[in-house]
Amino acid sequence: MTTQPPPHLSRDTVRDGLMLDVVGAAPSVRVRVVGELDCRTAPRLVRCVDGLLDSGHRQIDLDLSGVTFVGAAGLTAFREAAFRAGQVGGRARLDAVPAQVRRILAITALDTVVEVQPPDGCAASAFAARGTPA
Repeated sequence: MTTQPPPHLSRDTVRDGLMLDVVGAAPSVRVRVVGELDCRTAPRLVRCVDGLLDSGHRQIDLDLSGVTFVGAAGLTAFREAAFRAGQVGGRARLDAVPAQVRRILAITALDTVVEVQPPDGCAASAFAARGTPA
């Protein structure tokens, strides 16, 4: 089901190498992130999450299947999204995370701070990906 989020959040056009597509109804929503998350584009993701939380959404899934690059600012945006959602009693979770992004999350240990959905939905696979016994 697609709702009509505020115009600045829905079906955002690609500019500066990033597109955000918001689908869902409060309290849950999915944000499809396509393109690059760097110092130019990551603030837009943070503003999007803030806007969703301010409008009553409490469960935000960031679908990263279309992400081609994540810089330090993108990692910070993930942490900020999770922190801000937690402040209002919600959660922001990373979903459909590409292998190269999953690796960066593991190397930086951000996957211990931000909820990351395992690739096949199985908790054991998350431990296996990090080399930790389940």
